Amino acid sequence: MTEQEKRIKLAEAQGLTGWEEARCLPNYFSDLNAVHELEKTLQHYGVFVDRLAEIMGQPRQGIMLVNATAAQRSEALGLTLNLW
Repeated sequence: MTEQEKRIKLAEAQGLTGWEEARCLPNYFSDLNAVHELEKTLQHYGVFVDRLAEIMGQPRQGIMLVNATAAQRSEALGLTLNLW
């Protein structure tokens, strides 16, 4: 799945519509603010943290959340929400 396809899936999971053109989509993979907004909707935050730790190759620790990039967080969100 391409990053663009993943962005569409994440936007749909957030309930966003009207993003017919790519430039209207939030760029979850490079914008921490956009990805944080999506994180707020999570019901299974513990699963997200586990996925993020796996992606980062680190043990599950609070400090690693601070160091996670938007791309890492987006990938973990997609996995947590079973979007890919």
